[in-house]
Amino acid sequence: MTSLKALLLAATAVVTASAALAADLPSRRAAPAPFVAAVPAFTWTGFHVGVNAGAAFDFKDSARISYGPAYGTFTDTTVAGFNNRSDEASFTGGGQIGYNHQFGRFVAGIEADFNYIDLDSRRAGSTTVALGPFGSATESLSGRTSIDWFGTVRGRLGFLATDSLLVYGTGGLAYANVESHASADYTLVAPPFGTFNAPYRGTRSDTRTGYTVGGGVEYAFTPNISLKGEYLYVDLGRDSVTASYTGTGSVTPGDTFSISNKTGFSVARAGLNWKFNTFGY
Repeated sequence: MTSLKALLLAATAVVTASAALAADLPSRRAAPAPFVAAVPAFTWTGFHVGVNAGAAFDFKDSARISYGPAYGTFTDTTVAGFNNRSDEASFTGGGQIGYNHQFGRFVAGIEADFNYIDLDSRRAGSTTVALGPFGSATESLSGRTSIDWFGTVRGRLGFLATDSLLVYGTGGLAYANVESHASADYTLVAPPFGTFNAPYRGTRSDTRTGYTVGGGVEYAFTPNISLKGEYLYVDLGRDSVTASYTGTGSVTPGDTFSISNKTGFSVARAGLNWKFNTFGY
């Protein structure tokens, strides 16, 4: 009996020692995989801000002339050279802000921009009408239209040629500061009576509204940065400036001279946008 008890105690000691030794051995179990946050898929959806720069050109400024009630034959006079305008291209630059929403392969959005511009159109002409034995009358006209800033608020609708390349059309409201000047000088040379001059001057500066249409392409280099190339045509409609008599002589009350002009121009520019993603940067 004593020998059996000793044998059981010895077996228990061996089992206990084996378990302790096994606990101290390195584990063969594979380490758990490290946690990796899922990277969100790229999307065009989100707000964006950016800058743009380019050229404004093809300044269209078609003019019509109207006269006061007492000009008589001058109403039908074509002033030589007046419709030959001079214009120029201009640098334009500014900033934009907008929002896009992607659904499938299409992207719809809205964008507003405000830009510097320096467009100027000038006209000048002169015509002399013979008055027989009473001498001659000379009509000299000049007009000027200039724009120093413009802005647009446009909708955009585009198609994704690739996940990163957006081709879009755009259109909406355009507005701009337009300054117009008009002047007229009528000189009557009548030998029996001498020379009489009637000067007329007028200026108008206001914010005109119209429409804009165009299109472009935009490429996303990263989830936040994209570069676009864009063309816009801006039409600011028709308005007029009236020149009133500024001389000291006697003229028929209410006589005026006015130039009505229809103004538009084209813009080609590049833009750089920063898109705010869902994580707020």
